[in-house]
Amino acid sequence: DRVAASITEIEARVSGPMPETDAAQAEWEKSAATATKTEWTVLDPIEFKSQGGAKLTTLDDKSILVSGDNPATERYTLAVDTDLNAITAIRVEAIPDDSLSAKGPGRSSNGNVVLTDVRIAAGMPGVDPTAIKLKSASADFSQQDFPVANAIDDKPDTGWAIHPEVGKPHAAVFEAENPIVVAKGDRSNDSISKTRLVVTLDFQSKFSQHQFGRFRVSVTNSTDP
Repeated sequence: DRVAASITEIEARVSGPMPETDAAQAEWEKSAATATKTEWTVLDPIEFKSQGGAKLTTLDDKSILVSGDNPATERYTLAVDTDLNAITAIRVEAIPDDSLSAKGPGRSSNGNVVLTDVRIAAGMPGVDPTAIKLKSASADFSQQDFPVANAIDDKPDTGWAIHPEVGKPHAAVFEAENPIVVAKGDRSNDSISKTRLVVTLDFQSKFSQHQFGRFRVSVTNSTDP
């Protein structure tokens, strides 16, 4: 009887007016309507490698298609020089492809992925980069019990996954704790005027071969990525 009474009370509260919630939604809608669209700059890696020996091929849209060896666990490392300053976030897109099982975007038999860790380092070209702390993660979709926040928790036994939404494009955004600003030298030297980013994507899950089969990485300096 107590449980039934409690349920009745809660149902009445939910179906009735919710002024605080309505006011918060109205405020959010106002800010969303005037928000500036985030502009993303797609990275064109100057170096990229697979720890597991897979072949990485850059396509016309600057995405990377993976083929060849398909190890149980994997690590992709990308290096890129960019003119963008005060970078606030990176976006990792998982892209389906007809060459992948179930169209991917993962290399597993069912097309799923488990991204266990994302790391970023930044510096001047030719200088050892400094690790960048990531403060938050968001994604268009996360598999139950595999939220995208798992990709920045420094735990190799957790990760971001997308099942059952395989065979479709997905994107995750990882925001830096502070904008990435690299002290630059002589601006007349083109290589010194750039920022060298090193992006590492780890796939160390117990689920074998759950790494990206096709992916693309972008950056932004938006204040609200």
